[in-house]
Amino acid sequence: MYECLYRTFAYARTQTIEIPILDKKRKFGEKINFEKKDVLIAKNKTDMRGHTGFLLFGIYKENDIK
Repeated sequence: MYECLYRTFAYARTQTIEIPILDKKRKFGEKINFEKKDVLIAKNKTDMRGHTGFLLFGIYKENDIK
């Protein structure tokens, strides 16, 4: 899916978040381990009010339908 509206983003800040490590199946009640990651947070350079549009593309293959 592609968004049709051109927008410019600017770097806002870096924030540290905790992400669960989902490397194995756990039993009920087993502790989930987390790792800390720094993520970049961006924001719109301009305040753009209005509509946006999306284009969705699909491929039809006759042999794939059963």
